Amino acid sequence: MMQKRAISFVLLLALLLTLPVYAADEGALFAEPVAAQAGEQVRIDLKLQNPGLIGMRIFASYDGSLLRLDKVENGVIFEDNHATFNRDITANPYTMLWDDSLRKDNIMTNGTLCTLTFTILPETEPQETRVIIDVDANSTFQNFGDNFDLVRVPVAGTECAVTILPEEEPPVVVPPTIAIRDYTAIKTIQYGESIQFTADVLNPIPGAEIRWYIDGEDRGTCGSYFVKEATTNFTVQAKYVKDNTVYAESETETVKVVPVLQMIAIKAMPTKTAYKVGESFDQTGLTLKATFSDGSTQTVTSGFVCTGFDSAAPGTKTITVTYEGKTATFTVTVRKEEPAPEPSIAIRDYTQERTVDYRTTITFTAEVENPVAGAQVYWFIDNKDAGTCGITYTAAEARQTFTVQARYMQGSTVLAKTETETVKVKTDFISKLIAFFRGLFGRLPKIAQAYLGFEPGVNP
Repeated sequence: MMQKRAISFVLLLALLLTLPVYAADEGALFAEPVAAQAGEQVRIDLKLQNPGLIGMRIFASYDGSLLRLDKVENGVIFEDNHATFNRDITANPYTMLWDDSLRKDNIMTNGTLCTLTFTILPETEPQETRVIIDVDANSTFQNFGDNFDLVRVPVAGTECAVTILPEEEPPVVVPPTIAIRDYTAIKTIQYGESIQFTADVLNPIPGAEIRWYIDGEDRGTCGSYFVKEATTNFTVQAKYVKDNTVYAESETETVKVVPVLQMIAIKAMPTKTAYKVGESFDQTGLTLKATFSDGSTQTVTSGFVCTGFDSAAPGTKTITVTYEGKTATFTVTVRKEEPAPEPSIAIRDYTQERTVDYRTTITFTAEVENPVAGAQVYWFIDNKDAGTCGITYTAAEARQTFTVQARYMQGSTVLAKTETETVKVKTDFISKLIAFFRGLFGRLPKIAQAYLGFEPGVNP
């Protein structure tokens, strides 16, 4: 059968060489790279980009010092009875022939043309080699029309890279390890808080299990351990155990349970507890007593927030103090601010009108109530500024009637003023004569002392 097909193919080739060549689509062979270690097999699937064929012949060449061809399998494009492969599997190049020249239509299927199975020879060094696929240019033909007009069709060959990999090192046996997930040497949780621990195992051993130890006491086997509502400090450790043999231990983690705040109370009221309308709240001096879940207490002087104060209207105001989610209250008072009393001024022993002797010296004293910072007393004689200030004014040896008034002033502003007092001076002849002799007699002792060397009435 092989001989008959070869003769038929030779005749067909002779006929093709005498036939005209018509334009046709080109085809191509291709194969994906393969890789394996020395002593292992590789399979090369030779794919055909089919332009429409009824036959073709190809040659597979390779480095026989590296590869051994073990098997060739027909693909899906040509039927097995139209495929003829070299019986000598060791032939290099190896020939493969497909012939279906008696069919009228061309085979248009794309896909695997054939599969070549190679063995990489033992003890071959790691490297890359290639299997070269050549196409007999005079063997690729197709029907052109219904009269068995055959035309040659170009089909490109290909190369398939074969990578010889280095032998893998024998696997290294790594002992198992165990660790508590998110481990920290010291972990802090709140009083009454629950916590779950999970252990992660690397390089597990079949049949081994995780056991948990709380404060050194074996609490059993489970993938994770749950501590509910912790109230005291404790330690936790995970061990990887099989048949009572401990293969790995985690680091020991210490869990500290921090007391939580349960309540607060007012320990000391703020210094200011009475306010005027419109004043701002002042928490200076406010101190809290914080009580924790373990019964301990702490004095708190900052870090809290006071709310509820409103000084827009008078009344008792409830202040809420909030500290770490806990609250306490106290009250303060807001009072309506009374207007400051206005200053007043009066002349001591005031009389609307008084009469004095001629050349009498008289002193006036002003009394001020509700004084204002920076204000002063000014005296006005006959409604004119006397050019002096102070609470007293002295009119020396008055010779004529005058008026006196005291004014309480801040700068040029008059804050208060007294009633005007009129002082009448006796200016008749007798009054002036009396004043003359009173003045004369008042000066006689001084004259006698000056001229006689002694005062009258005093023995020399």
